[in-house]
Amino acid sequence: MAKYTLPPRQKMINLLYVVLIAMLAINISSDVLEGYGLMNNDYLPQIEQLEEYNRTLLERINNSRNDQATLSAQSIDATAGKLMGTLEELKEDIARKADKEKYETGKLKAKDDLNAVPEVFLSVTGGKGKMLRLSLEAFKAETLSLIKNESHRKLVGTYLDTERPGTGISWEKETFSYLPAIGGVTFINKIQEEVLLCVNEVYRSLLYEEAEDGKSGTFVFINEDQMIVNRDGTVDLPVVQITPALTNILYTNYENPLNILTAGIPFNEVTFSMTNGKIIKRGNNCLAIPDEKARTATVTATQTRNRETKRLAEYQYTVKALPDPTPYVLYKDESGKTVQYRGNVPINKKSVSNMTQIGASISDGPKAEYKVVSFEMVLIKGNGKAVTSIPNNGNRFSTGQMELIRQLDKGDKFYITSIVVAGPGNKKKQIASINVVLI
Repeated sequence: MAKYTLPPRQKMINLLYVVLIAMLAINISSDVLEGYGLMNNDYLPQIEQLEEYNRTLLERINNSRNDQATLSAQSIDATAGKLMGTLEELKEDIARKADKEKYETGKLKAKDDLNAVPEVFLSVTGGKGKMLRLSLEAFKAETLSLIKNESHRKLVGTYLDTERPGTGISWEKETFSYLPAIGGVTFINKIQEEVLLCVNEVYRSLLYEEAEDGKSGTFVFINEDQMIVNRDGTVDLPVVQITPALTNILYTNYENPLNILTAGIPFNEVTFSMTNGKIIKRGNNCLAIPDEKARTATVTATQTRNRETKRLAEYQYTVKALPDPTPYVLYKDESGKTVQYRGNVPINKKSVSNMTQIGASISDGPKAEYKVVSFEMVLIKGNGKAVTSIPNNGNRFSTGQMELIRQLDKGDKFYITSIVVAGPGNKKKQIASINVVLI
């Protein structure tokens, strides 16, 4: 395997970058801002599609003649509507604080502003972080109270996590202390998506209960999922339903798992094909692998019987490159538990001294595997004059690096930069740096 080496110009840029950070306070790299922007753009169409789908399910419940299910559905719809409105206002608050006199409704210009998010959520006078946490916890509690099916309850349990970290820092402080303006807006969009997913689970759970009771005779569910068939045998949705397991986006250089639901036809009789890529069938599962240069892909399901081929369903998806993974450092806390530290949050010297290795993962998206190939450790003493830069191959700190780390004092700067990872297809790329904040 050929060794990946950064060009000298890039190494100099990396070093200058961290020195500037030390001299001019923390700055946000363009890569980070671009990453937030891409994530934000991914959330918006998903939110729109979820809203449309939820409206369809709510209408079906309202027509079920089940008064209790209708009341439950309308209750969570009203609560979610208020919460979504609050979240929209928070996004506007961020833009208003960041853009100041240049503020325009629905737009964010100063995406790199570092003061807006902490001011909106953590200000001593009027900070809305605690209010948001309590609102999310109350909404999640109401959601769970309306769901009897255990599988739906477990799924809801993964959404809107406001559990406080083991550091003693509040959820809101941990979440909003160091986000740039675009990061704050992106995080709120993520919350909005999860609110809609919670509502979706309530609706589908109510419909499933309706089908199990068999009282009204309006619906049946297939595989406890979205496929709904009327009791007269007609199918409202396609006979074959194909959805990416993670998002409504397919990623290049990645085996995208597909959720396949079939009604009235055995799975093994269905053939799947894909434009600008290929479909791999593994047992009862399908994986979509788009071509590297693809921008869209169409997945088609067909059935061949008696020499006649019939198209059962066709779905078109947006294709994008995998988002960059974010790096983290593993260390042992006081209880011996391994903890991930992603930077920019204050950490004590004892925890820093227990750092072992560097990893990288996509925090919100496909679970692609990444291995850290090399990195550079930059230490800057408090006066800014003594700069030590130590490159390292692999993902573990060397003995020499750990000795220098243990000599750090409060006020010293510690950066892990020039992080190179190998991802799917063994493709290598450099990702964002880690800023270790000593207390």
